[in-house]
Amino acid sequence: NIVLYDIQPDQIEAVAQTTREQGLPVLLKTPIVTVTLEELKGTPREVLLRDSTSDITRWTLNWEYRTSYRAALLNSEEIVAGEWIPEVKPGEPIYVSLEENYAKNDIHVDIGDKITWNIRGLPVETIVGSFRKMDVSQLNPNFIVLFPKGVMERAPQIYLLSTRAETDSMRAVYQKTIARTYKNVSVIDLSFFLQTANEVLGKVSFVIQFMAFFSILTGLLVLVGSLILSRFQRIRESVLLRTLG
Repeated sequence: NIVLYDIQPDQIEAVAQTTREQGLPVLLKTPIVTVTLEELKGTPREVLLRDSTSDITRWTLNWEYRTSYRAALLNSEEIVAGEWIPEVKPGEPIYVSLEENYAKNDIHVDIGDKITWNIRGLPVETIVGSFRKMDVSQLNPNFIVLFPKGVMERAPQIYLLSTRAETDSMRAVYQKTIARTYKNVSVIDLSFFLQTANEVLGKVSFVIQFMAFFSILTGLLVLVGSLILSRFQRIRESVLLRTLG
């Protein structure tokens, strides 16, 4: 329920140590690298932007992507196509993993297609190795583009660290310590957002339950009315048939 953002590479271990000294766990230490798309399947970005017939979503060509790299997937991620390559060595092809909807619906690529990314002025050619499905309901840092280890370690980057404090006083002391020790680090307390989300979801759940109960009650009334009307009609027909007989 606490996220620290904009941690510099030479600060991450010290921030993690400070977090442990406050009695809080270090849940994730996530590097974040900014990249842009330079070539898609061999076609430069400028050419794609000028092509009015292209079905590629325009924001994908101008977007600054926040990407990351790691050797293992999170429990909120699942490979749905291809194979996840956790680490590459110098000189080996670089296989990246893309979010499934982004790959299929926005940039229209398949497994094996080539994409060149611009990492702070350095073009890096990659191959689409896998598609991922992400569970965004879990509060994990999710990335549309995920690199393996061995590629971006020396690129300009910042870190994100997530932890959890059980009480309001622990959160307050921890935030004050981080703000006093690391002036550039931003602390985001998710407790308020989580509490608000739970309240909203609770109200939505109540409305859904009420509507379900109302629908069932209305259905029962209609069913009872139909049965009574049907019984009345059968009695009337029986009397009429007897009279005619």
